Amino acid sequence: MNATSTYERLSTVFTRVMGVEPPHGPETSPQDVEAWDSLGHIKLFAEAESEFDRQLPDELMIPGHSLRQLAEAVDAAPPA
Repeated sequence: MNATSTYERLSTVFTRVMGVEPPHGPETSPQDVEAWDSLGHIKLFAEAESEFDRQLPDELMIPGHSLRQLAEAVDAAPPA
């Protein structure tokens, strides 16, 4: 998978979970979206793992990463 297609799929997951499109594209972070609180982050994390069938690193459970960083982590993560 490449980062562009991963981001595009992750963006779709993000929109489904948060109810809005990422306002700053790949650089969207929790500070940019009201629904991206701690619960929203857990939902996004779980949906991303399911969508990509990947085991994401635990350090990504802490909110603060941009969508670009999450997409990069998906590409680097081992299959679940």
